[in-house]
Amino acid sequence: MHSKKNTVFSYNPLLLFLFLVFSLGLLSTTTVSAKSKNIAFEKARAEAIQSVIEDPKNKRVVYDAVWVSSDAFQYADESLKKDKEYVISIMHQDGKLLTLIDKSLQKDVDVLLAVVKELTLATYDTSYRDRYLERDIAFVRYALKNYVSDERDDDKREEKFKQFVIKTVSQYGTSLKFFGDMSDDEDVVIAAISNDANAYRYDEYGYEANRKVMLALLVKDGLYLEDVEESFKNDKELVMAAVTQVGYAFKFANEKLRADRDFVLGAVRANAEAYYHLSDSLKNDREIALIAVSANGNILRALSAKLVKDKEIVAAAVKVYPYVFKYVDQSLKDDVAFVKSLDLE
Repeated sequence: MHSKKNTVFSYNPLLLFLFLVFSLGLLSTTTVSAKSKNIAFEKARAEAIQSVIEDPKNKRVVYDAVWVSSDAFQYADESLKKDKEYVISIMHQDGKLLTLIDKSLQKDVDVLLAVVKELTLATYDTSYRDRYLERDIAFVRYALKNYVSDERDDDKREEKFKQFVIKTVSQYGTSLKFFGDMSDDEDVVIAAISNDANAYRYDEYGYEANRKVMLALLVKDGLYLEDVEESFKNDKELVMAAVTQVGYAFKFANEKLRADRDFVLGAVRANAEAYYHLSDSLKNDREIALIAVSANGNILRALSAKLVKDKEIVAAAVKVYPYVFKYVDQSLKDDVAFVKSLDLE
């Protein structure tokens, strides 16, 4: 019995030949395209360098040329290489420029800060991060090594470096990722987190058990209360710091604190939004409700049917948020004298 020939998968010399021709054509096109791009880049680079050679003192010309290739800056006039303000303005273009500017500026704190700032922002650009970030970080580390080289004493050199890092992360918190070897320093980590809570992601040494670091973190972003150690969720100062920053954080406090009326009073005073996350029994506490609506009248909408009829509470809510009057109990809306006392017009 003869098997039926498979016309789809059978070997077909003609189809194979056409496939090879097509594939080679694509490969050839890709290769030509890559070569064309390289030729175009080298041509643009040469033109940029030539423009600086011809007009080395022209700030605009040099700026545009450096945008094409940082190598062009080596042909700029020395006056531009010493111009601090100008140097800072072009630093965002290429970390390699650190090696081309005047040596006096290679150790300048403001220039180094400008470079770290641009590196920090550039990490959000995937293409840059994949191609140039590691190289530019190497340039920065080289510059920082020079920055502290004047100090002969090891301790003084380390302290000078630490102070620079603190100054840097205090302005650009997530730049902590560039100083991994410093993330074991409590002062550095707190400085970084105090600027940007996201810097906590780059804490390589695990400060989750460090109360001072956790306090700095919660002051900056209270929602981290959800992730801290359980013992910290029962720490009044830490929880209050978190709730002050964002009322929703109260939801993650320890049950014992959530049931502590005195603590709750303080929490609602610190951030009225915490009221939304109280237990039902405390939500019905008249004093707590009055404090909450006095700060945020819209909270009246979350009150119980009993409290929404309380004239003092309603008056306090309407005072800060007149729009909420529409949610007032009908019995108060019908009270002409009371409505008049609210002075809604």
